[in-house]
Amino acid sequence: MSANVLLKEVLDETAYGVYSLIVTFISIVYIYGLLGFEQVFLRYSSYIKINRIATQKSFLKYIYAIVIVASAVALLVYIRQYARYYDNIWIVALAVAATIYSLFLFNMLRLNHEFVKAQLLANSWKIILLFLGLFFWLLEYKDVDVLIGLLLGTIIVITIFTGIIVFNRIKFDFEEMLPKKETNLSFFHFFISISTLSLLLFGDRLIVEEQLGVVMLGDYFYLCNLVLAPYTLLQSYVGFRQLIQFKDDFSLKKFKKFNKQIILFSVLLSLGIVAAIYVIAAFDLLNFGFHDYITTIVLLIILGVIRLYSASILSAFEAKTSIHTLKKTNILVIIISVVLLIIFIGFFHTLNSIITGFILLWFSRTMIYRYMLIKQIKEYTTEE
Repeated sequence: MSANVLLKEVLDETAYGVYSLIVTFISIVYIYGLLGFEQVFLRYSSYIKINRIATQKSFLKYIYAIVIVASAVALLVYIRQYARYYDNIWIVALAVAATIYSLFLFNMLRLNHEFVKAQLLANSWKIILLFLGLFFWLLEYKDVDVLIGLLLGTIIVITIFTGIIVFNRIKFDFEEMLPKKETNLSFFHFFISISTLSLLLFGDRLIVEEQLGVVMLGDYFYLCNLVLAPYTLLQSYVGFRQLIQFKDDFSLKKFKKFNKQIILFSVLLSLGIVAAIYVIAAFDLLNFGFHDYITTIVLLIILGVIRLYSASILSAFEAKTSIHTLKKTNILVIIISVVLLIIFIGFFHTLNSIITGFILLWFSRTMIYRYMLIKQIKEYTTEE
């Protein structure tokens, strides 16, 4: 977040918009790169002891095949849509592959119960970006191509370095856990889930760039980093930590208690964010017209609260849902999402209308997941 604020102070509007687009693209590749198969790997593999994980050999074959195919597809999309903004295709190709592979390394560390190291890996490029932002700000350096090259190069180096360390330490015990048919079925349904999640996480930015231009994307990206960043950090932490805990120890009582705690905390966090932005705007601490975006800021706060609550629901859902429930949930989410997008697509001509549409998409998806999970648990309890 700090890096994005610093870079906004030194880059011009177009350059900052281009930087925002590249960061968004890499973020989509990270979330979507393994096409949901990381959930199959995480769900059916298990921790034996430190540096020893039980998994299925075919899972690794799937992962390496996905890394290759997804990297190629992502690169083709980039060349077709965004190469006009940054045209060093080779470094983009390597960064895309490294980004996708780092998601596998991240989940290996999660399974190994190394949560802090997993988070460090996931956020390492953001830490480096902070130093880059500080460097560019202090020197008033404005070359966005150099910034993007350094950022992508950092991702490549960190992934290679982490991969060497992880595979020298963590070893696999191979077992037959899941037949091929069930593996493919699980993969398909998690693919649907991650597709809808990726749309919800980043679809708004892509629509803003397409409908309103790269300069408006830069302003929206800046506001998202100021307003949504605290929710996003907590959303990521809740998602990766709570999933493992719910996988090991889950009850409906604990689930509902945790949800109430998340709601209370998100309300308090929202009050803190409002106070911070008010002070920043009142004293002109940052070079940005906050007064022009008051409604947008309020909408982003609402979106942040819903996204954080959604993380608490989704962590339990991914840990405990059956394939049957996942299948029905995916169908419901797709139907509702398509209907809402059809309704709102004609109104996506302003920034606030786009955010409003995505608030409704997030809320609908969250309520569907919550309802289906509780329904499954109650039915299972009744059968027992």
